[in-house]
Amino acid sequence: MRRREIYVEGAARWRNPEDDLPGDSKAARAVRYAAIRQPLNPWTFIADLKKRMTAGLDQLSGALAGGSAGG
Repeated sequence: MRRREIYVEGAARWRNPEDDLPGDSKAARAVRYAAIRQPLNPWTFIADLKKRMTAGLDQLSGALAGGSAGG
């Protein structure tokens, strides 16, 4: 049995997760993603996140090596 495979009618914790989505979630997906400035393609999101994290870690590594990290 997988998690969230059985739902309890009227329960708050064990309810069907599909019921939490707005009725027009698939139709309005592009609008909602545009509102939060996120790409529809998950691989684009992951690539951008990876690029930003790598840049941040490179910056931290340089600051630690140069002694300017503040501690």
